[in-house]
Amino acid sequence: MTLFSEPSHELEALGAEQREKSSDLVFSRTCDSFPSALAEVLLEKQFCIVQIPRETTEVRRSVAEELVKLGACWEPELPGFEADTMGRSPGGKKVSWLQPRETCPPGLAAAEQVLEGLSSAILSMTPKLGFRGSERTTIMAHALCTTEEEAVFSEGLAVDASEIQDRIAFGKHRKVCIIYFVSGGGGYLILHQADEQDDVVIPCEESQAILFRHDLLDYTWRPEKQSSKNNANHNINNSRQLALQVWILRDPFQGETSLQARDASPDAIGALQHVPAGPLYGDSNETVDVLSLAVRDPGQANQPEDYWSVLSSGCDGIILVPLCRWDHDLYWSETGENGKGYIRHFGMLMDDQMAMFDNEFFGMSATEATHTDPPQRNCMEVGYDCLHRAGWTRESLKGSDMVASYGYAPNEFSQMATRGSFGVGPDQVLQVFPAACASRLHYVFGIRGPVSTTETACSSSLTAVALMHSWMRPTMPSQSSKAATRKQVKHGLAQGSNGHFDPFYSVALCSASMLTRGGRCFTFDQSADGFVRGEGTGAMCLRVSEKEDLARLAVLCGSCLNQDGRSASLTAPHGPSQQECIRFSLREAGIKPLDIQIQELHGTGTALGDPIEVGALRATMMSFEGVVREHPLVKTSSKSNLGHTEMCAGINGLIKCVLMGCNCSAAPNLHLKLLNPHIDDNAYPVYFNSELVDQGKETGFLGVSSFGFGGSNARCDIWARGMSGPRNTQPWKPALEYGAGRIHGCIAAFGKRTMPLPGAMEAEKDENGDVRGGLAGEYGVGSHLQAGMEYYVSSSSNGWSMGKMAWDAEQETHSFAFVLGETGTEQFQISCGGFDDLKLFPLSKLAGQGQEMLILGPGAAPAGHTWLVDGRDNNNSISPPGAVYKILLWWDSDAQRKRVSWEPTAEPEWLARALAEQCLVRHSYSLLASWTAWKPIEMRAVQARAVYEAVVRIGREGFEEFQLQRDADELQAIYPAEPGGLSHGVQLRGPDSSGEGKFWRIVGTVGDSFTIRLAVGRSISVSIASPSSTRTWESGSGNRPRYYVSGSWNKGGFSRMLPEPGTNELLHRLVMTMTSQGTESFQILADQDLEQVIHPELPQCDQLVSAAVGPDKWGAGLAWAVSARPGEAIELRLDLSFLGALGRGRDPSRAVTWQVLPSAATTT
Repeated sequence: MTLFSEPSHELEALGAEQREKSSDLVFSRTCDSFPSALAEVLLEKQFCIVQIPRETTEVRRSVAEELVKLGACWEPELPGFEADTMGRSPGGKKVSWLQPRETCPPGLAAAEQVLEGLSSAILSMTPKLGFRGSERTTIMAHALCTTEEEAVFSEGLAVDASEIQDRIAFGKHRKVCIIYFVSGGGGYLILHQADEQDDVVIPCEESQAILFRHDLLDYTWRPEKQSSKNNANHNINNSRQLALQVWILRDPFQGETSLQARDASPDAIGALQHVPAGPLYGDSNETVDVLSLAVRDPGQANQPEDYWSVLSSGCDGIILVPLCRWDHDLYWSETGENGKGYIRHFGMLMDDQMAMFDNEFFGMSATEATHTDPPQRNCMEVGYDCLHRAGWTRESLKGSDMVASYGYAPNEFSQMATRGSFGVGPDQVLQVFPAACASRLHYVFGIRGPVSTTETACSSSLTAVALMHSWMRPTMPSQSSKAATRKQVKHGLAQGSNGHFDPFYSVALCSASMLTRGGRCFTFDQSADGFVRGEGTGAMCLRVSEKEDLARLAVLCGSCLNQDGRSASLTAPHGPSQQECIRFSLREAGIKPLDIQIQELHGTGTALGDPIEVGALRATMMSFEGVVREHPLVKTSSKSNLGHTEMCAGINGLIKCVLMGCNCSAAPNLHLKLLNPHIDDNAYPVYFNSELVDQGKETGFLGVSSFGFGGSNARCDIWARGMSGPRNTQPWKPALEYGAGRIHGCIAAFGKRTMPLPGAMEAEKDENGDVRGGLAGEYGVGSHLQAGMEYYVSSSSNGWSMGKMAWDAEQETHSFAFVLGETGTEQFQISCGGFDDLKLFPLSKLAGQGQEMLILGPGAAPAGHTWLVDGRDNNNSISPPGAVYKILLWWDSDAQRKRVSWEPTAEPEWLARALAEQCLVRHSYSLLASWTAWKPIEMRAVQARAVYEAVVRIGREGFEEFQLQRDADELQAIYPAEPGGLSHGVQLRGPDSSGEGKFWRIVGTVGDSFTIRLAVGRSISVSIASPSSTRTWESGSGNRPRYYVSGSWNKGGFSRMLPEPGTNELLHRLVMTMTSQGTESFQILADQDLEQVIHPELPQCDQLVSAAVGPDKWGAGLAWAVSARPGEAIELRLDLSFLGALGRGRDPSRAVTWQVLPSAATTT
């Protein structure tokens, strides 16, 4: 077996190659100009040869022996991905990814210092190189194989989908490769350039590093072979040549997932080991994690950071009732006589917190928003703020499965509205219903999952959290997964909201002597005589995680609900019931009562309620199984800061617990001067703190209780670790961030395996076991085509039935012929042995011809992962329906991977085979529309099944939306190229799987009748006919997208770029006139689709500075900036030959350019 072939004859055959023999720079850690000089060389030549000083040569030569002593695992790379890291011609070589370790042998340590120095130099200059980068990969050792076994390619490995996706991300993120030849010289490194330029051949020398742009160049390493005498007959390589490689990675775009931990920086790996592990739920490996918090509370607390400032600084948020609510002089007297109240201080929100609302963001009309009560509007804004802080976006929320539970009830505003205080409207009552509050966010963002509103007075919002927890509670291994009890929901949102608008309810509470006369909540104090009312909104977003979640704020360990039953009175607290509620929550959480360190009490400041609650806690927290508590239990209450926020009180207390746990501190109680004499604290280690108190530990359990005056009790217990202050357990101890930046930061540092994004739902499987929503589970890679195995093609042309492929022994290929259907486009997969669960399929959805696409399988194919045969764009010609295509499947021994190709043919042999294989399948066409509840309804066939029709009447909304599907298959959607399809000349797209969110919109008067007509043939057309007019959309030649510029000068609108004649629609132009600003920014969108954006890798960059990327959905904040004199005409150019598969190996920074025209012009 030949492991290596001498490259000299290949080099001679190159003829015009460039040979680089001398170094460009000498490595220096102390020279300040070295990074800049290195960047200049990379910009000029795209590679740089750096000479490493030889003072530690002997030490570095020992690296190979040190790797053996460390037990380095040498092996071929992952099948199908060898070229990504090992370069071209990976045969005969092996690699080993070196795991970070605290101490390294001297040789490896010296080599790592060199690589770290070179990486730091590049990372400091990444903006100059046209991208943003902040990390490098771990080190990969690269050497020749020394045994026959090492040289054998891996075959038929089952690889987890996350590893496959990680390798795909690596290919997209790698920017600069550093190859450091530590020991041994000889051989060549060949850099392959684009645009058919000559390759660059660089002799490999010891103590030399070669850096090159791996996003623009590819490479082949051909080490010099040395055959030992003992192994000469076997031609086994005995070279001691060793290279160490690292890659500089660009930062992920906003919302884009990063590489996983194996490719993260070594510091990140080591930091994970020092993060305290959280508790699990019983025997389950799942936890219910708090991802984000959001508030709108008194004291100008508009975000969690504000709320913690209010709590930790001892801020009092109680204010005099403002006149914009009511004139308290009319309803107040100091003694409360004559039907007036005796309190005029409330914990109220400011006007902007309660009255301001962005109705357009939530798709509500001004009238609808006016009739919606302010607490419900706050629920929408604070709820979305909470979801956004958890990493959700409007796009990822659509179709997600999430439970939402609200502590909410008809409030004073709704009572006033039903009395006509704000006028009378047709939907006045509807807008203030509690059911409307529960469903608002689900309706606006298209979220699925159970919703509920809960009204148990003061415990409403904590009861809502417990109800949400019941939907999310992990299933224990001993429980049957098939039990018909409930479906576990992985994501949850809990909220509580309250507001005060009418003085009469407060007057009634004063009549019952429930409110304080002192204008504050004197919780735990001897002067406690009632509570002061407050208002606010709180929200908490949670997720079920299966492993340690570094971005979580806390873990919801347990919850419990119960009722007092028959007690002293309907409103009197009942100590035994409260004790039972606390015990059951702790029992579920698996927490010993002595482990609770901080307790947030209901603590309304009543003379009776506070002592009963403290007594119930004493009975449960004082001792456990004969062990008496020694360390004091710190007790707090947020009502001394905010007042009693009623429906929102429980979740405000729970949010406070999360904040205290993250800061390892207990917030002070206000207005506490002398302890209530009815509170029994004798021989009870308890501390009612009046100042900020350190928790004393890096982690801790905290609990919160909430009791409704009707007897409904709620309890939740959480675990949290320090994420701020001196007890910060976060890696690198950054400042605590409560927004989405914390989650994206964890993804960037530790990878999506450690911290997946919300919205990256676990895969759902249909009845056939096909995975929906992307790759999940394990897939086969690198498996050879089996001798004697029969392969079958299943395609949309024959209704996905199986057609056997023929074997050509001479060509060693499997082949199949089929007839192109009436739409001119078909999809197919290949099956091993005719089994549905043993399919070969492409790595990406709708893989086209000519793409270097990895083939996965055999295995169950995810939905949408098919090859797409598009006869509408076949090498600049069109294949009409009825054309015959041949499909070829073979094994590429050079690349060590399976290959699939197809092309039209007119050869009689293939025509006969296609007719023999063709099964008569009559396709159906269905409407997926707003009036069908988005379920496919088959259209009526007319004119020999070439035309299909349906009739629709406009509903009460004044418009209807629809798209079409072939065979009721969501992967064969027919839709307009632009959402709405209203622009002039919009083309028709499909059938394919890219129609999500793209519908035709019919606008008219309620009851108007329209006829929808679909015609299929050489092209596809859709017509919408009314009694007065008809409008038609047609599929264009090649089904190519249109490109639009969205810029600051057109206020984010869309200006179409026109294709240049004679360029096969590869070159597009737009002329704009510079405004008075002198500088404008822009992006380019395909078909006005916000998920198909062409953008640079840097924000506000000039042309030819940064690579053009896309079309994709990661362009937020990334745009080109064009500058010129006001009034000058500028021509923007898009050259698609530098993008995607067409631009493979070409400089993508040349895809988008511009120039100032010699004379003024107007925007085209």
